[in-house]
Amino acid sequence: TAGKVEFWHLLHFWIMTVFLLVTTSVLSRSLESPLYFRTLAYFSPFAIGTINENIPTVIALGSILSNWITYRVDADSGAKAMILERMKCNRMKRSSRFDVYMPDTAIDNFPSKSTIKGLILLPGAYVDHSAYSLTAAELSDRGILVAVMSME
Repeated sequence: TAGKVEFWHLLHFWIMTVFLLVTTSVLSRSLESPLYFRTLAYFSPFAIGTINENIPTVIALGSILSNWITYRVDADSGAKAMILERMKCNRMKRSSRFDVYMPDTAIDNFPSKSTIKGLILLPGAYVDHSAYSLTAAELSDRGILVAVMSME
């Protein structure tokens, strides 16, 4: 439930910010007011209240980003070696958003009308999706087509 609360706070923050920017821009332009009136509109009680109300959300978002940078786990050398090995034998395809590990049978028959078992792995927080290459390779050796999504 903590994730839902953060999501709703963040959504509320963005809605209020967009509303604030649109209304102050429209009002200041429609009045054809000089620049200092526009500046005053951005520092109106409504604007200050919206910013003040959402400071905890901005701090929480900064904390989440800071944790991602600080605690992110990169793939170890064994996982990286497995990726290179699978790419050489054409049993792995890599894209910017996911990696696909194919079983031996999938190479000869892919794409075919035969049924292939598949699994999608979603990495945990702060973990590079390449770290799952050993597990994905083992599953593909057992005949399962595995897609490892990049959550970054």
